[in-house]
Amino acid sequence: MKGIYTFLLVCFFCFTATFAQTSKGFLVGTVADPNGAIIPSANITITNTATGAVRTTVSQSNGSYRFDAIDPGTYNLTISATGFVDSRSENIVVASAQTAEVNLQLAVSGG
Repeated sequence: MKGIYTFLLVCFFCFTATFAQTSKGFLVGTVADPNGAIIPSANITITNTATGAVRTTVSQSNGSYRFDAIDPGTYNLTISATGFVDSRSENIVVASAQTAEVNLQLAVSGG
């Protein structure tokens, strides 16, 4: 009987560790044009203003993007796509175990 209690105790600790909070944050958003049409395959770059660390991703077919497991801090975000003017958002605060959301519209390029 003692063995079953040990087993259950180990399972309990494994289960609770799985749901422990993370020290990392998340940054999500959507890229669209001025009419609200989504922009897939846009290049998205975030830069940590304190460390200079850079991460990149590409918007999905529905215009969304997501950065997981970001160190807490302040970030600058740049989005570019063919046929559009680059857009920049600065001083985005990403907190531990929180999700920051930045939705941006890209203006159509004149040339």
